[in-house]
Amino acid sequence: MSTLQARQYWKLQNVTLFLDIESKAAYCRSGLFGVLYEDMITLKDFSHRLGPLLLRNAQPGQRLGMAVSGGVDSMALTYLTHLWVKEQNIPSNYVTAITIDHDSRPESAAEAAKVGEWCAQFGFQHHIIKLDWSKAKDVAPTRFELHARQLRYEALSRACIDKGVTKLLFAHHSDDQAETLLHRLAMGSSFMGLSGMPAVAPIPCSHNIYGAQHIEILRPLLGFRKSDLKATCKAANVPWAEDPTNNDATLTIRNTIRKLFAERAHELPEVLQPQNLVKLSQRLRADEDRAEIYLKDQLELSRLCFFPQSGAMYVTVPPHIMQQTEDIRFRFAAIIAQKLTPSVGMIRKGRLKETVDRLFTAKDDRVSFRNLLFDVKSTQLLGQQILWFVRRAPLDKESMKKLVPLPTDGTWELWDGRWFIRLSLEKGKTLRNRICVRCLSPRDLRAVRLLMSPNDWAKWNRSTDHAMSGDTQFQIPLAVEVCDKEDGTQEEVRPVALPSLNIQLQQKEGIFVESRFRAKSGQYANKPIQLGDPYNLFTRGSSIRRKEEIVAGSRRVNQLRSNDTFYGH
Repeated sequence: MSTLQARQYWKLQNVTLFLDIESKAAYCRSGLFGVLYEDMITLKDFSHRLGPLLLRNAQPGQRLGMAVSGGVDSMALTYLTHLWVKEQNIPSNYVTAITIDHDSRPESAAEAAKVGEWCAQFGFQHHIIKLDWSKAKDVAPTRFELHARQLRYEALSRACIDKGVTKLLFAHHSDDQAETLLHRLAMGSSFMGLSGMPAVAPIPCSHNIYGAQHIEILRPLLGFRKSDLKATCKAANVPWAEDPTNNDATLTIRNTIRKLFAERAHELPEVLQPQNLVKLSQRLRADEDRAEIYLKDQLELSRLCFFPQSGAMYVTVPPHIMQQTEDIRFRFAAIIAQKLTPSVGMIRKGRLKETVDRLFTAKDDRVSFRNLLFDVKSTQLLGQQILWFVRRAPLDKESMKKLVPLPTDGTWELWDGRWFIRLSLEKGKTLRNRICVRCLSPRDLRAVRLLMSPNDWAKWNRSTDHAMSGDTQFQIPLAVEVCDKEDGTQEEVRPVALPSLNIQLQQKEGIFVESRFRAKSGQYANKPIQLGDPYNLFTRGSSIRRKEEIVAGSRRVNQLRSNDTFYGH
């Protein structure tokens, strides 16, 4: 573009918001614009960052969302996404902009509405979600920031589910990355934490929301500085708002770090300079990516057998893992654990080596790891192999008795962090009492078996063969009908269903309870996953003997039904 062409272009396009950024970049390079916009982000740069992220874990019919606060970062993201949508000939309703109204200041509602007007100029649908702070009074001041983060991500998750969004764009940039690393360094983070924010990640703080496991966060601006985003907005006349709370260094630790970088970064040691922190995160992230690829390959070499009836899994550990570092072996065990529990509890560094050694040592053992029990066995078949039987650690007595009410509107309720459970009623059916879920206990077996059909009893026996061996059967959900008495106490009336086994005990009454096991991978594992049969090495007895037990069990059910017994006795 010549200087004359640039001048003519500016005269025609300076008044419009939707400025072609490639032409504007050429105008900047011509020297007429000065140095202010030299660092602006081009559409080519943005597409180069966004494209690969969209291809990772791509899903049919996936829709995009944007978290838009109205600040310069998110407005730059909004503008660049607008250009990308136009270039790709994608309808603007393919992208949904979401603004969280924190309701922390009187003017926050008006500011959120203004952001909606800006997004509408770009042709994007816009939705405002107001946070509910009704439970914040019970939160300790030291945990208020974490609670706000939890509420924010839960609100974003529900909005994404409502709008069918599976990829949510965030405007985090390299300055944010440097702030994150310094914060984590100050908190004594591990090397994994120092890899910083990944470009693609599952949405956090939403494990209790049905459907949130399908949502991913994309951060296409991590390779750019905040000054790049500001230059882009200025060059394209994109408006933005300044949040005064971001400048209050006493409000949050991140604000303190932000002020430190802005005013005294030159006084920091060279290793703590923002640009060097970002380089460190990039190196560690590259190591993380290589480790993830290796672990994914090793997981595919493992023989897995998952039982959604009990949330248990049999695993054959790949021999190659045995030769790896302590960190790699630990992370392999963590991947298995994450498939069965949302727990994020960490093991103290002092116990890490002991735990890893016990999990990968060729001798029989039982290891507690992240709310799970690993039964470790070794075998000489096909060479030395380590086998795991993994299931939830036993609940304490209070947790066993805890009743979780099921909503009557058909929404899913998370139970024990593992199963999403839903109550369904026949049309016109009303309930006098509540339906709740708790853990199956030994005292329930007699009453439950009385209500089972022969087919249900056969299903139960097939499950207890492997899926619910030992005490694992007393870690599955049982739906019960509960009557609230006038004195404030509760009385269990009758069992309703064993949802993880798909055994409906009150089907004739029009009451149905179903479940989906919450899988960390983003899918609901309601069907068995069988890759090989390592469980045969854990169990004894033949299939012929099991058939005999099933027949004998059916006879016992008929005998129990002939007795005049009551639930709970």
